Amino acid sequence: MAKERDEFIQFSDEQLVYLIQHLNQDPFEVLLERYSPLIAKMVREFSVHGFDSEDLWQESRFVFHRIVHSYEKDKGVTLGVFFKLSLQNHLLSLVRKNQAEKRKSERQAASLDSMMENGDAYPFEYRVAEKDAPLDYIILDDQLKGFPEALSAFEREVFQAHMDKQSFEEIAQRLGETEARVKNAWERCRRKMRKYID
Repeated sequence: MAKERDEFIQFSDEQLVYLIQHLNQDPFEVLLERYSPLIAKMVREFSVHGFDSEDLWQESRFVFHRIVHSYEKDKGVTLGVFFKLSLQNHLLSLVRKNQAEKRKSERQAASLDSMMENGDAYPFEYRVAEKDAPLDYIILDDQLKGFPEALSAFEREVFQAHMDKQSFEEIAQRLGETEARVKNAWERCRRKMRKYID
């Protein structure tokens, strides 16, 4: 194995690609090793939420494997340039996807705040949202099904009562609590719900 590896080291990038594509030989690791400094540089430059450096190395390996098998020397672009552009595009698309998910989460949080203020969110009623309901409403409706378990018994009572349009004063009187404690429980519910849908 080491002897074969030494043999492969003598080959050019194009020769190694040819072996991989046409002769079922496997100098892939030798070829990948040549591009590890480029991968290391790109991994340092890109930050993707939810991906650590090992994840980004795996993504880079996947891209390299794909481009090695699709590379055509006749196109007038070197393997190095082709890989660099492909990897850059792939990592940028991961960043864009990540940012889109973040914006979606922020929109849902804003939508949730609005729904809660208007008393339109009923997370304890496991209903099917109407098919013509806004998309954010349908997504939230589905996400909130497990939310009650995140609340204490007191928070659950306050939340449900306030969503049923009872004032903080009415809830406090009914539960024999201070209005301040009820308001604090409501704020905890709001914070927990935002965190829950994130």
